[in-house]
Amino acid sequence: MPSMHSSVIIPFRSTDNVDTLNWALDGFARQELASNHTMEVFVGIDGGNIELRLQGLQPDRFKFVVFPPTGAAGVRNALAKMTSTRTNRLIFANADTRPFSDMVQQHCDAGGLLAQNSLVLGNASDLRVMRRYHPRNVNTLFQ
Repeated sequence: MPSMHSSVIIPFRSTDNVDTLNWALDGFARQELASNHTMEVFVGIDGGNIELRLQGLQPDRFKFVVFPPTGAAGVRNALAKMTSTRTNRLIFANADTRPFSDMVQQHCDAGGLLAQNSLVLGNASDLRVMRRYHPRNVNTLFQ
């Protein structure tokens, strides 16, 4: 199986609840990945500095970038451009969503069932769902 590198993109408004973001980041810190899979998490702080409790977060896996007031879409776009050239999979997450411990791995496994340059929309990370509803949950963006 080829190696896989995922980059998770999370925009966060500096006026939102920091405790919720910490809760979500803890979920990403607990991701269980296959031995050939690596990941990094980019958090874009939209509109100013905030104080985060980063206990237990691996500094090589989590990157925080502060932006002037930009909006969630602008933060997502800027963070996506900052990802490594080895990134095979972009995962866009919300700052108020805590992933299951296998969420990133499930996304990568599901992506292996798709044509190259495909986009999964919505919550289609469960392989059983992908196999059953493949045509409706996946849109090919580029040929």
